[in-house]
Amino acid sequence: MSAKRYILTAENKPKKIKLPPFGLRLISYWYFFNLGWILVDIVLDFLPNIKEISNQTLFNQFSTIFGMLFLICGLLLIFFIVTKLLKGKNWARIIIILFSIMIVVINLPFIFKNLTNPSFNLFKNIGIVVITITIGFYLIINKPVNEFFGSIKLTKKRVLYSIVILILVVLFS
Repeated sequence: MSAKRYILTAENKPKKIKLPPFGLRLISYWYFFNLGWILVDIVLDFLPNIKEISNQTLFNQFSTIFGMLFLICGLLLIFFIVTKLLKGKNWARIIIILFSIMIVVINLPFIFKNLTNPSFNLFKNIGIVVITITIGFYLIINKPVNEFFGSIKLTKKRVLYSIVILILVVLFS
């Protein structure tokens, strides 16, 4: 069962608010950590090379800058989704589940293809798949998570909206 806290309303009456389960907060912190890591990587890789971008052709400059803008928009979209996940929005949970499925589907063939490559980091990629599968199953199966989200019944409309947002996340990241 989720922990509850009380806040005071404008009428000075206590109001119960549900806190997200610990595992859900841990998943959100995991995503925030990864977003921060990617932003640091952008700053360390992109900013020192700005002078080199000015020496490229116009098409390469255009594609590099738009690629960075799309990456930053994708990161902002993922940040938005994770914050809504913490607030108990079921569509955000569905997107994270679909995102987990997509990561596993993309990584498994990549792992099997590169098993004989000596420079391939097998344990890192298997770790990503294991963590992603764990996140997906936790969001689907865990009872406190289902209670926190109110176990809303999935409709075709909600699934369609989630798939559209998933496609936007994939395009912008």
